[in-house]
Amino acid sequence: MLAYALPALAGNGYTRVASEDFDHIHDLMASILITGLSHLYKRGLHHDYISVCDNLTTMRGQLNISETIRNKILLRHKLACNFDEFSDNNINNQIIKTTLIELLQSADVSTEHRNTIKKLLRPLWHINTICPSAINWSGTACKHHHKNSEYSALLTICRFVLNDMLHTTASGTNTVLNTHDLLNDTLATIYQKFVLSYYQCHYPHLHPYAPYIRWALSSSTAPEYLPGMHTDVVLTNGLKTLIIDTKFYKNILSKHYDKDILNSGNIYQIITYVLNMATYKPNVSGMLLYAQTDSNCPPPNKHQILNHEIAINILDLNQDFIQIQHQLNTIADTYFSN
Repeated sequence: MLAYALPALAGNGYTRVASEDFDHIHDLMASILITGLSHLYKRGLHHDYISVCDNLTTMRGQLNISETIRNKILLRHKLACNFDEFSDNNINNQIIKTTLIELLQSADVSTEHRNTIKKLLRPLWHINTICPSAINWSGTACKHHHKNSEYSALLTICRFVLNDMLHTTASGTNTVLNTHDLLNDTLATIYQKFVLSYYQCHYPHLHPYAPYIRWALSSSTAPEYLPGMHTDVVLTNGLKTLIIDTKFYKNILSKHYDKDILNSGNIYQIITYVLNMATYKPNVSGMLLYAQTDSNCPPPNKHQILNHEIAINILDLNQDFIQIQHQLNTIADTYFSN
C-alpha cells in the first residue's frame, strides 16, 4: 500500500521490504527508513541555509549590536554575528535522526534493525534532534523536497511514526504509541493516496484524479468563506462519473441514542460533492470508501438520493493484497460496466 501511496518507495530496494513479513508496524517503518537512508547516504544528505548566531573574532553576516555590547561588558573580545550557513543540520535531517532514535528505543523493532539503525546514526552525530510536538509539518518541514520524491516519502514515514508520540510514561521514558493509536491524519492521507494511485496505475482509461469541485452558484466567483471541495478520487469515462471519498477512522460507526450510525458529516459531504459536480459532469454518483479498522462496520449498500446513487463501501486492508486489488477492481468494473 505504501508503494502506491508513496511512489518514490517503488524499486530501489523497497521490493525486498514489501516481500518480507513484519509482526509490528514500527519494524516495517524501521526497514523502510533503513533502505531509504542507505540510498540517501550515497547521494549525500540534503543541505540548506540555516540561520546561525555566534560570537566571532571577525565580522560575518549581520552584527548583533545588543549581544556585542553584552560581550564587551563581559570582557569578551568578540562580535556577535547573525549569518546564514549552508549545512545539513536542517530540520528535515533533524526529523530523520529523531525518528531513528525513537525507533531505536521501541521494543517492537527487531534487534537486527536496531543494530542497523545504530550504524546509520553515526554519520548523523552532528545533527540535532527535535521535539516531535514542535515540528510544523505543514510549514517548514518537507517544503524543500517537492523535487526529491524519495526524501519526501521518507519524511512522510517519519511523520507517521512521530505524529502520535507519548512524551512521557509511568517510568518517565519516551516511547511510541501502540499501533492502534496510529490511526491519525497521516494514515488517512496515505490511505487516500493509495486508492488514487492504484486507480491511476491500473485504470488510466478512467482518468483518475482529485480535483476541486466548483460550487454551483449564480455568481461566477465563490465567496471566500465557502470551504473548498477537494475530492479524494474521481473516476470518469466521459459518460459517467464516480466520486470516491476515502475515510480512515478508528471506529466507522458511532453511537447515537444506542443506535449505530455513520458520521452524518460524511454523508452530507459526499452528497454536496455529487450535487455540485453534477451541474457540469454527466451521471455523477458518489461513494464513501471506509477502511475497515474494526469489526463493527456497515455492510456495503447504495441508495438513490436526489436522483443520484450514493454508495457505502468498506475496504478491508487486513487481508492479502490480491484481495484488496479485487475489491478495488470490483468497484470500478461494476460501476462503469453498467
